Amino acid sequence: MDESLSMLSGKTATAVFDFYESVIEADILNLTGIQVSLIKANGLRLSLNVCCKADLSALVSGDSIRCEKEDDEEYQHLVFEAKEGDRK
Repeated sequence: MDESLSMLSGKTATAVFDFYESVIEADILNLTGIQVSLIKANGLRLSLNVCCKADLSALVSGDSIRCEKEDDEEYQHLVFEAKEGDRK
């Protein structure tokens, strides 16, 4: 870990974890796969590739969340961006 990086604010870390938890809980019984990517750049970007039966586009709200579906209806890509200082 790069020690020169600053720590995340509690609000940013909580917002990212809450979104991750919402995705998992949306269809935990039918979740067959999840790939997680977390990038810190002017905040935090959580990218999730998810295989499940639920339509996760219902989780999209505002500009901080995007959802894309592939031809395979069970594969979905979600991106959550939390900028430092956001109050979400």
